[in-house]
Amino acid sequence: MRQAKAIRIIALSAAIIYGVGVIFSHLVYSSDDRTACAQAAGIMGRIWCPDYVDTEGFSVHFVRAMQWPVDVILGSEDSGTDFAASKRETASDLRPLAQQGDAVAQFKLGVLYKDGRGVGTNYEESAKWFRLAAEQGDIDAQNSLAFAYAKGRGVRQNYIEAYKWANLAHARGVEKLLVQRHEIVDFMSEADIAKAERLARAWEPKSADAAARQVREETERADISEVQKLLGGLGYRIGDADGVAGARTQAAIRAFQFDQGMQTSGTISRELLARLRNRALEKQAK
Repeated sequence: MRQAKAIRIIALSAAIIYGVGVIFSHLVYSSDDRTACAQAAGIMGRIWCPDYVDTEGFSVHFVRAMQWPVDVILGSEDSGTDFAASKRETASDLRPLAQQGDAVAQFKLGVLYKDGRGVGTNYEESAKWFRLAAEQGDIDAQNSLAFAYAKGRGVRQNYIEAYKWANLAHARGVEKLLVQRHEIVDFMSEADIAKAERLARAWEPKSADAAARQVREETERADISEVQKLLGGLGYRIGDADGVAGARTQAAIRAFQFDQGMQTSGTISRELLARLRNRALEKQAK
């Protein structure tokens, strides 16, 4: 009788812990969470460590929910662990490597932006780095990118892209898909599924050099677009903020530089961006 009562108490306690974790743990799941949880929790990890729990991006695992130690995998060289982008590596540490085309650093940087670790949570920035790493063949980045496309997190929701990247991650051996393909096929036509599978078959990984070049091009385009928007907000005529430094943009830059007593080069620099941001803030304050 006492044994049965003890079993009921243990079961109830486990259920309460599980429920509290679901309610209060705004945590991010990765394919290695269950492994880490089991290592930290021992035999009870079989009860407390879920295979996967997700409610529209509100995900749970009990290593973090219960504050158990995760040093067992923090030192792992495996880029497939969410914990690899730990507090030991900051965005400042990872960004130079990521910009040089290092897929592991790109994935880790994406995790930092997704979780808001040491940087503000930024799903667009997170998806950008996941995509760059995924295009080089990082399976965990492919897995994370599939989830981002399925949920519309940092990118426009696109089930074809979600299915494609989930297909690639699964085919290349990811342990647990963050978005199951059968969960999204209800939102896809047969033509959509066929297209996603065709894209997955045609996919080829980019080289690190190509990835680095892509980072430079995207950074340059983003800087140009910001300059165009700031100039337009200050009353300079730049046309469309399309991220292309055409003749009108260059003329507007030279006009701003002249007004600020700067050398009228018509080119974008860190100093130009800083001046524009300051002038925009001053205008907003007035």
